[in-house]
Parts: sequence; C-alpha cells; structure tokens
Amino acid sequence: MDYIENLRYEQLPLLFEQVASVQEYLLIPSSLTGFHNTDTTSEFLPNGRNSLCMNGTLSLPEERTCPFCGKSHLHINQRFARTLKHLPVGNGTSIVSFQNVQYLCMDCRRTHMQEIPFKSVHHSITKELEDYICFLLARHSLTNKEISELTGVGPNIVKAIDKRRLEGLYVVDGKLRRPETYARFLGIDEFKLHNGHKYATHIIDMKTGHILWISEGKKKQVVYDFIEHVGLEWMSHVEAVALDMNSDFQEAFLEKCPHLRVVFDYFHIFKNFNDKVVSGIRKDEQKRLEDAGDYEAARNLKRSRHILMSSRATLERKDREASEGKVLLYVIQ
Repeated sequence: MDYIENLRYEQLPLLFEQVASVQEYLLIPSSLTGFHNTDTTSEFLPNGRNSLCMNGTLSLPEERTCPFCGKSHLHINQRFARTLKHLPVGNGTSIVSFQNVQYLCMDCRRTHMQEIPFKSVHHSITKELEDYICFLLARHSLTNKEISELTGVGPNIVKAIDKRRLEGLYVVDGKLRRPETYARFLGIDEFKLHNGHKYATHIIDMKTGHILWISEGKKKQVVYDFIEHVGLEWMSHVEAVALDMNSDFQEAFLEKCPHLRVVFDYFHIFKNFNDKVVSGIRKDEQKRLEDAGDYEAARNLKRSRHILMSSRATLERKDREASEGKVLLYVIQ
C-alpha cells in the first residue's frame, strides 16, 4: 500500500496494465519447497519432444549443525549447479535447475550437500514426479516402458520405483506378506531367466491372476517354500493346481497336500502330443520313404511339421489366400 501511495498519478495506468497481464497466467501451487522460479527456457529434444527448463534459486534456512560431528561451525564451501527431472508438461518434459550449496565443517573438515526437501531420496528427480510414477504404476494400465516414455524417466529408474512400491505393499520386516484371501485354483510354471541357463518359477491365483510366489529354480523346493510360506491351513482351501508335465511340481504338491486335484493345462498336453506323437510318426514315415527309395516324398514330408499341426480352418484359409495371389513371404536372394 505504501508503494501505491507513493506513485505519481501518471504512473497508475502502467501499474493497472501490469496487474491485468499477471491475471492472464494460471497460478499453480508447487510442492517444490524453497524453489523460486526466475525464468523458463524451452528446447526440442532429439526425440521430438519439448523440454522446459525452469531456472530458479533455492531459498532454505542455513544449516547450523554438522551431521557428522554435531558441531555448529559450518561454512559455505562452494555451490554446484543442480538439475532435477520434474513432472511432464503436455507432450513434453520439464526439469528444475538451481544452485545447490556444499557446506564445510571447520571442526571435522568434512563436507556435505545442502538438503533439498523436494528431491527424491533415491534418484535425481523430484518427489512429485516419483509420486506420479507410483500413481501410474498402481493403475496397472501402462507398462513400465510406456511410463518411462511418458515421464521422460529412464526405464531402470521406473523399475526401481516399482520394486520399492511393491515391497511396501507386500513385504513386512523383510519377509513376503502372506496372501490376505484364500485361492481355490493355483497355477504354476517356470520361465527362463536372462540367457536361458537359469530358471525361475511363479505361482498365481488362477481366478484373479495375482502372482503369489516367485522363486529361482524349477525343483520341488520351490513348492515346499511356497507351502511353508502360506501354511497348510491356507492350502486346505485350494482345490486344484494347474501345471505342465513337470513331475517335480506334481509330486511336491501331492506330498504336502494330497487333497489337491492336479490338472495339466491344454497347451502342454497338445505340445506333448505334437512333439511325441505327430513329430514321431512323421519322422518314422520319412525314414520309411527314404528306405523305399521315394526321396521326393520324403523331402516333401521333411518340412511338413507345421502343416500337420495346423487346424483345418487354418489350412483352408492359407489355401484360399494362396489362390488369391497373396504373398506371405518375400525371399531376397
């Protein structure tokens, strides 16, 4: 008010014009405590997205006590330029840039950086961006790769955030939390790790699709560890378990829970039939034709595995497409 009273009459129109121009902008609350945005620059990244760099200053109370020796002889040693990734804006990304203070203790001669209240503890991103990534992960509608592309954060960082989020939900005192609800039907299968020299096994609730257990290996011990984790009382509510032809899984489940009904899934039944019966008969017939001297028929039968295993509808569709001149494969000499 004192400033307005000291203005001359001819300066009032300029003041009203400045106030009106300010009201054209949206004032959005920020969780960046202590950060004051002074100017913002924009540039296009190689991937075609726009990046906003919000430059500013960090105004925080000066630290008085050394975190190492507890003495209060701290001095500003130097300042470093610091950038943190922030929330995406439209189709682009944003970062905040400011000067971060390094303190020097005059007693123990150790240095430490000024605490940034809005910085993630684990990564060079803001807490607001980390919370937004957790929100997207919890919705289960986007893959980690899609979230990485949306937020401009590396896929390894998204994976690390997701791991900590899941540990907070399902791990208590370093141990996996037991399922809160009972399951009627379980499914178990192994999958390859890395280059295929190692395996891991996962057990899921067939009705909800929730993963109940993941462990390295594909032997009986995986089943024993799972049953010990959930308990026999929990397993008494399970009626059946679906698995492949892995006899170790079947023997382990029936040994601990003989009331279970074992179900082999259709995929592995047909795969076993195709590998052991169809392919076996085809190879025997091919050898018989070669012994009889009919090499042309044997050569035609050699690459007929997928034809023999295809359904009639698939064969009719492919014959129809071939008669219409559709090219399914280009061969470049």
